[in-house]
Amino acid sequence: MNNKWSKMSLFLIINSFILPIITASFLVLFAQSQGCVLVGEESSQCLAFGLNLGMIIEKLIQITWHFPLMMSPQGIVPAFIAIAIIVIFIHLTLRGRQQFFLSLFCIWFIPIVPSVLGILLVNYLANQGNCVLNEGNANPCMVLGVDMGEAFSGASVVPWLILLLVPICLFISLFYMIIYALVLAMIREQSS
Repeated sequence: MNNKWSKMSLFLIINSFILPIITASFLVLFAQSQGCVLVGEESSQCLAFGLNLGMIIEKLIQITWHFPLMMSPQGIVPAFIAIAIIVIFIHLTLRGRQQFFLSLFCIWFIPIVPSVLGILLVNYLANQGNCVLNEGNANPCMVLGVDMGEAFSGASVVPWLILLLVPICLFISLFYMIIYALVLAMIREQSS
């Protein structure tokens, strides 16, 4: 029973990194189903249960860029610590090859997949509203009555960030594989 809860907790922790952009996508679909004008100058506030969906979507998109931006050279230490904590939790929860492969998966999944999903949503919304995405400055883009220019400007920088994340993730993966091999060798040496 305890192991089942640990595996569920692990699943939730790993997927929490994509939760903001998935939630924003569902809110976009919900707003469309409610008949709200999604994009453009004629878009207006769309309220659900007293909450402004446009503002919530904007905040969720901004949160989506938070962890990948931490992986930039200035924030690599906190991001590395977060990944290390998740990898340790994986090793405490799983046994055998599962822990090795899931740890490698997380090293690549956590910084890159939320960014890619965020880019897809932002491009969809920008195309719907004929908005210009520019990495130089934030262009106005009205979504559900909220100017998403600032939140969307991150989407034009993230592809360049992904190019930076690939070598960082490769370095972290190699570091992890070396540590894993050393620990495995020590365990085999002690057992013989």
